[in-house]
Amino acid sequence: MDDHLNIRVPATASREPSSAQPAGIERGYLLKVLARRKGLILAVIFGTVALAAVITQMLTPQYTAVLKLAFDVRSQPPAELDASPARQLPDEFAAMDSVLNEIEILKSRELAEKVIDKLSLDEVPEFNPGLSPAAWWAPDDLLSWVRRQVPDAVVAENPWLARWLAASTPPSPEAAAVKERNAVIRRFSRQLTVKMVGRSKVFDVSFTATDPVLAARVVDTVGEVYLVSRYEDRLANARRASEWMASNVQQLRDKVTQAERNVENYRRQHDLYQSDKTSLVSAQVADLNLKLIDASAARVAAEAEAAQARRIIGRNNDIEALDQILQSDMIKRFRGDLLGLERREAEMSEKYGPRHPAMIQLAAEKLRLKDALDAEVKKVLRSLESKAEAARIREAAFTKDLNGLKQQNAAANTASIALRGLEREAEANRMLLEKFMSAFMESSAKQDARSAATYARIISRPAVPDEPSFPNTPLIITLALLAGLIASLPIAMAAEAMDAGYRSAHQLEQELGLPVLAHVPTSRGNDGARQQVRLAAEVLDSPASVHADAIRSIFNKLQIASFGELPRSIVFTSAEAGEGKTTTCVSLVRMLANTGRRVLLIDGDLHRSRIAETLKVHVRPGLAELLSQTVTLDQVIQRDPRTSADVIVSGQRQLNASDLLTTPNFAELLRSLEAKYEIIIIDTPPLMALTDALFLANAAAATVMVVRWGATRREVVKYAAMQLATATRRFEGLVLTRVHLKSHARYGFGDSARYSAKMGNYYRHA
Repeated sequence: MDDHLNIRVPATASREPSSAQPAGIERGYLLKVLARRKGLILAVIFGTVALAAVITQMLTPQYTAVLKLAFDVRSQPPAELDASPARQLPDEFAAMDSVLNEIEILKSRELAEKVIDKLSLDEVPEFNPGLSPAAWWAPDDLLSWVRRQVPDAVVAENPWLARWLAASTPPSPEAAAVKERNAVIRRFSRQLTVKMVGRSKVFDVSFTATDPVLAARVVDTVGEVYLVSRYEDRLANARRASEWMASNVQQLRDKVTQAERNVENYRRQHDLYQSDKTSLVSAQVADLNLKLIDASAARVAAEAEAAQARRIIGRNNDIEALDQILQSDMIKRFRGDLLGLERREAEMSEKYGPRHPAMIQLAAEKLRLKDALDAEVKKVLRSLESKAEAARIREAAFTKDLNGLKQQNAAANTASIALRGLEREAEANRMLLEKFMSAFMESSAKQDARSAATYARIISRPAVPDEPSFPNTPLIITLALLAGLIASLPIAMAAEAMDAGYRSAHQLEQELGLPVLAHVPTSRGNDGARQQVRLAAEVLDSPASVHADAIRSIFNKLQIASFGELPRSIVFTSAEAGEGKTTTCVSLVRMLANTGRRVLLIDGDLHRSRIAETLKVHVRPGLAELLSQTVTLDQVIQRDPRTSADVIVSGQRQLNASDLLTTPNFAELLRSLEAKYEIIIIDTPPLMALTDALFLANAAAATVMVVRWGATRREVVKYAAMQLATATRRFEGLVLTRVHLKSHARYGFGDSARYSAKMGNYYRHA
């Protein structure tokens, strides 16, 4: 049986990623985690929604009134002096720029000041922070208080402190008024919003305030002030332009008249006559130049044709390459006759020899036709050369005439230099006059109020809002619900990862190498003394219950592991207090006694005994007095009121309890008791509190360690198991106590099937 001592416990305890996950990622693991942590998930979601609801109720409701303005891009303002044609003919981009400009005007400081003054918003606490109730502290007050506490000598010695404390100096009344005015304008601008409606020329002007009536009044006033100010601005601009142009138009008219008079005088003095703004000599030069160009082109073409004809005829007499030759009727006829003779010669050569009279006559005819064809070709060539010569003569005549006119034109151009300057000056003055006259007429027309129409119009006036725009409770609650749902998932996974306890026999057996003897289920209120009494009695009152079956499983597996020979003395211990070892010991003893076995229960916890209270027996004398040899064995043995089991309580609490257990008296006592009883169950204090359990485990024949399901940390269990492995003779295994069966089933471990709903018919609850 020595193999029970060889448990597998890591030398250093390390926390695993998730106690709820077996080796490897099992199928449906995430869904199982969510099912196990649904309470936490619902709590997070409910808490998030509740917090959002509370915050929503605490926020001050804000009301938003909306005014709709339509901008008419087809009505353009009067032409200004610096307006370019591109600006006077707006396209889509220019129209968009105009709309954006109007938006900026609506958000301007000047318009905000007009609205504030008209509605006296600087007297409303919502806009004027100076009228709001003072906070319990303010930076200026704090600086003033610090300034009073710091001695002047310290301030004089530290320039940086003097500069910092200079901010605490109260501002002058003028500076305070400016600061207050700026604060009102900033708050007004923050609460005013102007935005376009889609890609249209309509934009919404909205204002948000705590008072719905005030919000509607403000945004309506913004629209009215905007329209009036734009009307006044355009009217003032038109008036100023009209006045300026009226004072300058007569001066420009005189300049134009004098400039035109100078042009005509200069033209008469230098005989610079013109037709359609072009001088006569220039017109003749242009016309003759065009004729010279045509003559040069004709000469080049004629020379090219003649040269090509000479080159082709002199090279290979290939007359088919010349279009002029092919166009001759005589050449066409000679070529046709020659082709006919060649066909006849081919036909007759098959019948007659070359010396036949018919063949000789045919050859003479071909020679005559070729001579006639060559003569005709030479005529065509001479015709092309004559044409080229005529083109050269014509080009020379045009060149001579053009040179003469150029000399005349050069003299006229020299005289026209000054004339062109005078003409440009006259034209510039004339164009400027026309522009000024046009602008003057438009600005004069704008003086009439009917022509000074605005470019924006109100298409929807604001209504007093009856529902707050902020906070949007349904939206906030919905977002909080989504946020809670999203946040609950990582929280659930984190809670799962931080679950440091053991949740199944599989985990214990895999990490410690020890068998799990039973899963003892939990009971509502299991921490109290009454519940311990009830569970200890359940093995007697309800022997078919789940609790009784779990206790019976401990005994059965101990028998199987011992091959039918149980160890006479078994220590039940745990790593920490409250893990259920006392209830397990009492239940096991009663179950064994109920089967007719001679059983003894020893309370080895000499510091904090619970067995006497659970079994309703006397608390002394007990084991402490027996080991101190102040009483005999017969005096400390008591009988369980409900079974035939004997009990030795711990007795009076002793300061030297550990010393009593380490004496040879306890080992001798245990050997003598093993001779009288079939099984001795020893309850011990927790290992992490006292070392008494190690002494008791060393003296007993076997040890069983109790581990609380899902509560005792893995590191603690591993450390306690290592301590027991070095002290006990036989480490029989582990018992998982206080198992929550429904939660255990959600983890999907194989051992959860033992107490599943399908097996419920095999158990009867007390």
